[in-house]
Amino acid sequence: MQVLERAIELTKTLPAGLREAQDRAILAMLGEPLLAYLKELSMDMKNLEDRAFRVLKWLDHPSLKAGLAQGLAKGEAQGLARGMAEGRRSALLALLSARGLTPSVQERDRIEAAGDAGALLECVQCAATATTVAEALAPLRSRRKPSPRPRRPRTAAKKEG
Repeated sequence: MQVLERAIELTKTLPAGLREAQDRAILAMLGEPLLAYLKELSMDMKNLEDRAFRVLKWLDHPSLKAGLAQGLAKGEAQGLARGMAEGRRSALLALLSARGLTPSVQERDRIEAAGDAGALLECVQCAATATTVAEALAPLRSRRKPSPRPRRPRTAAKKEG
């Protein structure tokens, strides 16, 4: 097998006209078992090439390209929003620390859980003049989502006769 591989390797260095003739000569010298193996290998490679071609063709489809572009844009926007919120959380914590204000565990958890970059920016602005951590975090309280009202169980409508 090594001799065959080396012969094929050397054949690749020949000019195009000689290459095909040399390949035929090499194949003519091989025994049946090795030829059968090479044919099988060749068929597997052909199937692999066909599958690869279909995948590449599919990847080039306009609707897939549009979907990928849309997904990338959405992912980029989400990453930017997360990055902005993370930066503002860090700025808030740094500003509180510089002002000598230490958030409690619960306050720190609230800061870490905040994902709204706008509310965090307001907190940073409040922290510049706040005398307590609670004052600095006031914008987070005002932006909390209202808790849903408890539902009353439905009663069956009474039929009047």
